[in-house]
Amino acid sequence: MQMSPRRRRGFTLVELLVVIGIIALLISILLPALSKAKEASRVAKCLSNLRQMGMAAASYTAENKGYLVPADVLDPALTSEPNGRVWSDTWVTILVGMKFLGYPAKVDPVVPPSEDNVFHCPSGILEQSNITSINNGLPLTRQDAQGAMGYLNEASSKGVQPGLRVYSWYGINAAADSTTPTIPEPCRRVTGMDGFVKMSQIRRSSEMVFVFDGILGLHLQRTNANRLNARHNRQTATNILFFDGHADTFPTKGLPGGLGDANPAVTTFGLANLQSSQYAGGPKWRLDQ
Repeated sequence: MQMSPRRRRGFTLVELLVVIGIIALLISILLPALSKAKEASRVAKCLSNLRQMGMAAASYTAENKGYLVPADVLDPALTSEPNGRVWSDTWVTILVGMKFLGYPAKVDPVVPPSEDNVFHCPSGILEQSNITSINNGLPLTRQDAQGAMGYLNEASSKGVQPGLRVYSWYGINAAADSTTPTIPEPCRRVTGMDGFVKMSQIRRSSEMVFVFDGILGLHLQRTNANRLNARHNRQTATNILFFDGHADTFPTKGLPGGLGDANPAVTTFGLANLQSSQYAGGPKWRLDQ
């Protein structure tokens, strides 16, 4: 007797819909976890960048009689240069020009390099910011995209490495005026020997802010307090490097000025505000704290 071939049973529409629903559910569960893991990786990479800057700055200090790397070196002849540039060098071009840190060669004056480098924050925006060193109006808030972009530091013909271009997604806790001895910021602009600060003057190096997620220099009482940027963990956190070389992540809302518009800087970083119970236990920003 000849047996009839067994018919294969296919999926019913209901079964197919159930499988699709299970897959969709798994995706909805896994995607946030994957996104969180990716951002955690970016935070870790940014902290690594900051620590490398700290080691480079420590090498500079060791080779320069204990002096801190200056925020920039003033060149009065450049006061009319594009982007408000008034320096022959900045801390960024000094560290690269003196070979304490590596950086891509032949950098475009408009487009930041795509190659990975220590000055590029992985949570930053890979574009050049259009703010200038003398423009206090931007960024508008600590979540402003202008504060998450790279700023072009360019050495003049008098720089350590003339014409060197370095884009940085990090700002420095620094003063723009080298003539006033009571300036509270640890790093300063220099002309000749004016403005230099020694590492020995940083009383609590593990608490004093050195470099941060942001742009240019903070110049605490004279410029824009929004130069400190919230760019991690969905624009709620800021990474900070301290003078002892360690780096950590802080909720931006808990830093002086909070998460939104932190201006006016003179109030936000005024001594009374920094010594208030709200901020007294946090990072130190001034030498007189």
